[in-house]
Amino acid sequence: MSIDIKDYNKTLAVTNTAIEKFPAQPLFYLLNGVAHNSLNTPDKAIEIIELGQSYLLDEFKLEQDMYQQLAISYDKKGDTARASKMRAKAQELSKKL
Repeated sequence: MSIDIKDYNKTLAVTNTAIEKFPAQPLFYLLNGVAHNSLNTPDKAIEIIELGQSYLLDEFKLEQDMYQQLAISYDKKGDTARASKMRAKAQELSKKL
């Protein structure tokens, strides 16, 4: 996928289309959020990842990855307290893996 070659704009285009066609697939929301974080648009990353979390069904690794990306987003915004909370949630989920 384009995220592997760091083409984040293409990743956004592909994942936006994927989300439109398959809105209940949380992986697309995560990849979209990673691209937004990489393009330094953390507010959009937070919005899309939080939306994607509503589609998780016992997918602990994916949920953990989402919390890690949310931590990155909040760090980019300078909200270290919320970033720390997201990291703690990710760490808690690692116990279920």
